[in-house]
Amino acid sequence: MSSTLVFTLATVPDTAGLRTLYATGHSATSAQLAEIAHLQSRQTGGNDALPNHLQRIAAISCVLYDHHVARIWSLGKAVDSEVQRIRALFETIKQHKPDLVAWDGNAFEIPVLHCRALIHALPLPKALCMDATAVSGVNLMQLLAPNAAASLDALARLCGFPGQTELDSNAVWAAFQADQLADIQQHCETGAVNTGLLHLRRQYIRGDISAADYNAACKRIHAALNHLDTPYWRAFMARWSSIEI
Repeated sequence: MSSTLVFTLATVPDTAGLRTLYATGHSATSAQLAEIAHLQSRQTGGNDALPNHLQRIAAISCVLYDHHVARIWSLGKAVDSEVQRIRALFETIKQHKPDLVAWDGNAFEIPVLHCRALIHALPLPKALCMDATAVSGVNLMQLLAPNAAASLDALARLCGFPGQTELDSNAVWAAFQADQLADIQQHCETGAVNTGLLHLRRQYIRGDISAADYNAACKRIHAALNHLDTPYWRAFMARWSSIEI
């Protein structure tokens, strides 16, 4: 089993970008700019989801595992900028040269990263170039449910994994405004863990890895969660019905 990096993003409205596009100067607050953008999205798309180029990355969470160890963490501290988080992800990819996995990678994570790299003039690692990432592993949702969007939480729980408490874009934005970065990162990390577990299960049913390799990888992720040892993660692991198949 090669090194695998599962990554998730949590995004909020790019209010600095919106201020530029709307040419409001300082006459509008960040909350007002976000509400205008959400209203436009509801009118055009029927929901609050903003276009990729209007989303700022508030958190990036990762699960990295290989034959020996697994690690679960979020990139950056509360005081770090979006640029610092993105650079940390790019450096992680360059350092480990892993297989990349994301839940909705080709439709969300990769395009958002491309937009933010473009805006901030950040060189992309080769593994994140579009022609290199339009492959099976990076877009797990499309592989598992190509004709309809699947719920990460529902599919994970049906497989006996802990699942992920839903945190919609409005809740993420509210937490971001309240400086509750830990809550956003926690949500992001659970998404990465569930995505990683589903990816492992898919590798097993395809015959890409053996049952022994699957069980060993799940145990490594479980051990990494045990080391975090917080009430949140203890409750999370209590919902994991069976570690082995």
